[in-house]
Amino acid sequence: MVSGGVFLVAVLVPYLGYKLYQRLCQCSEDGRLCFTRRRGVTDGGGSAAEVFRNFLQGKIIPKVELDFPSGLRAGQTVNFRVVFPLRRHRRLQVVQNEPADLPSLQESVYLQGDYNLTSLKIEILKESTSSSSQIRIEPVTEFLPRNPQDANATCDVLLVSFHVQEAGFYHIHVLYDNEHLAGSPFPAPFDPAPLDAEKTLCLREAPIILSVSAEIMNISVRPLDRFGNECNFGDVDPDKFHLKVTDGSDDENSNQNVDTVIFNFTREIKRRFCSVSGNVEEHFEVQLEMELFQPGVFVGAITYDGTVIQNGTFDIIVLSPDEHSVLREILNNNPGTRYQEAKLHSVGGEVQKKSRQVYVYISAKIIAVKEYYFGLIPSRVATYRVLPVTKFKLVTNVPEQGSTCLVSISDRTNPSLVLDMDVTSCRIAMAMFALFLKQRLGGSESFPNKQKFFYEELKSGKDANFRTSTTCIYIQRANLINSSLAETKNFTGKDWCRNFKIKFAGEEGSDDGGLRREWLDQLCIQMFENSQTGMFCSLGNSRLVHPNHLRDQTKWSLKHYELAGKVVGKCLFETAMGGFYKQMVNGRFTRSFLAQLIGFTPQYKYFEQDDPEYFLGKVKYLLENDVDDMELTFSDEEYNTTGQLIKVVDLIQSGKKVVVTNENKEDYLNALSQYRLLTRVKREIESFVKGLSEIVPDGLLSNFDENELEILMCGKSVFDVNDLKMNHVQTDDNSKYRKILPWFWTAVTSFTDDERGRLLQFVTGSSILPHGGFKELQPTFRITVYDTVGNLPVSHTCFNEICLSDHRSYEEFEKRLRLAISEGCTGFAMM
Repeated sequence: MVSGGVFLVAVLVPYLGYKLYQRLCQCSEDGRLCFTRRRGVTDGGGSAAEVFRNFLQGKIIPKVELDFPSGLRAGQTVNFRVVFPLRRHRRLQVVQNEPADLPSLQESVYLQGDYNLTSLKIEILKESTSSSSQIRIEPVTEFLPRNPQDANATCDVLLVSFHVQEAGFYHIHVLYDNEHLAGSPFPAPFDPAPLDAEKTLCLREAPIILSVSAEIMNISVRPLDRFGNECNFGDVDPDKFHLKVTDGSDDENSNQNVDTVIFNFTREIKRRFCSVSGNVEEHFEVQLEMELFQPGVFVGAITYDGTVIQNGTFDIIVLSPDEHSVLREILNNNPGTRYQEAKLHSVGGEVQKKSRQVYVYISAKIIAVKEYYFGLIPSRVATYRVLPVTKFKLVTNVPEQGSTCLVSISDRTNPSLVLDMDVTSCRIAMAMFALFLKQRLGGSESFPNKQKFFYEELKSGKDANFRTSTTCIYIQRANLINSSLAETKNFTGKDWCRNFKIKFAGEEGSDDGGLRREWLDQLCIQMFENSQTGMFCSLGNSRLVHPNHLRDQTKWSLKHYELAGKVVGKCLFETAMGGFYKQMVNGRFTRSFLAQLIGFTPQYKYFEQDDPEYFLGKVKYLLENDVDDMELTFSDEEYNTTGQLIKVVDLIQSGKKVVVTNENKEDYLNALSQYRLLTRVKREIESFVKGLSEIVPDGLLSNFDENELEILMCGKSVFDVNDLKMNHVQTDDNSKYRKILPWFWTAVTSFTDDERGRLLQFVTGSSILPHGGFKELQPTFRITVYDTVGNLPVSHTCFNEICLSDHRSYEEFEKRLRLAISEGCTGFAMM
């Protein structure tokens, strides 16, 4: 018996060992014995126990194949492969043999991929240098095709592609069943792309650079690639930078290059303190040093490889040493009372028939041009604000000392003046304007500085105690616009700047700021909604709204447009007050309407954004095709809301008789744009501007272009969940928060833009963020979780707070949150 057992063991053990060896070899060929990298293992391979466990379980482990080119750069698309081994299976199948009558058994081999794609996780991450968050790149994946009939295939291949725009050091995490594959995470350093001249930024402090002859001027240039990355030191050739200096007058005959200039470009590393990270960071810049030996007014342009860089064109005023001494003496002795003499050459393009002596006063805020009757009685010819929109330029330049030159002063609202001035007086006056402009901008022409200046100007001149008194307004929610018009019809501009408290008829709740914000927000929504018979409507299929020339005049009068202007002015003033008073205008306006608010005349190019359908169907077609045979005239057809022709309008005098040709078709399109965008809604726009000007001084908005004006009025329209995550507060950190907060972020991430806007309105009373996003929202967005179960979320708009309740499941929580923001985004909610 014992000998039989020994014999059995002696035979079976070698046999089983041989079979085990065959099995291992087969699995190795199939690729199932791949090493994995577990957390905490640094040698890149799995343990022997793990390999053996995978073998016993028949588990397939994919592997990653990387073949990155050297010197990866931003903007480059990179690929790698995830390889899934295939397992061979044998099977017997019945085959009908011909011509034999009896079937036979035949062995065949087929391939099977025993893997689960849901177990594969790919993350491409980079730590952000500007914040504590990570930059996550979403890869694109696709399986490379495999012939299912190919019995020699050994694997399936998943091709992974990704595109990086921000330079830096990335890590590619590839996990399968929550475990890193061999080598993961893989390092992937990306250098900046080559320098892009149109993105490279000139860091000048103001639009005009002031200097003294033979003194060195310094200007910094930040080399950037096309994605805004700071270029590497070795990628920038300073010899490709060039400075071109020309005569600064508008006279084409005298606009020549200036030879009396020396310049040099050098590369430098600058160290600056970063307020976000709290560290001193290094930045690569190119430094321009230049010397101009000839006093005068010039125009400089910095180019790289022949292309002008961003912000690279600027005016240069060079004073002689004597002129510089006079300027310092004026600035030290009440400069607003000092004047420069001139002769008035023309007003609004009309040359004066008789010479008039005028005096130019330049202070920190205004340029005043005056004349004196009988040498005693002052009369103001024109007044201009010291703003970037105000242009103080030479018309003709005569550099010789003691000669005279023509200089123009203009902005978007006042008629332009041309003055005949002594060259020295001209340069001193222009230098004073340049210095005061630089002071007002805080050393920068950026939007934040212009915005800060606007708010300071809007608040200036108001009595310090005018906000201490409160004006109570009683509003009927069902008749919001008309009840608001009735309540405010006798308000002056100063009354509109007071602190309002809103009481909605038939509703509970006291106004600590939330109801005021909701009232203004709802007024904007109802006034600026897209309605074919309302106050505003879209042009074609655009999402932007424009004053409606087909409004229901029995319902909407010009007084309503005046009220709309006052509401916008009120929003701007409340935002200028800061803190929780901030109030954005809930509306999206056409660019042509915004341009008219700051003094621009509409042109046909505005159709591209304001009415894309009309632009593509007519404007673009006429621009790109021959119009001589189209029989067009300078006229436009007017239709009503049902599509019925009402009338044919002349765009110019006797326009029906003037034929459109290839030579005048742009004039025709501009006349068409002025009629459609301005003339037929002129009274509505004038009423709107009249109301706006009662609160916002005339011309103060002209510091902005139409795109900046939209940001100033309406704030941001994009709801960034990561922005909210980084700029909110929570009132506790208990177990309820640790359960509900992840649910809240998951729900908000899944929301559409409209739902996020409703959430914002539900919590803050406004569906639009201020410029700067949640960081500038006051009070800060607050999340509170109460010790209740199953209740609807509740908001306190006065404090920008949302109060959440516990729920038994995420599905129930999300359903309740959606219900609250859709049904409760208007009205006053109380616990």
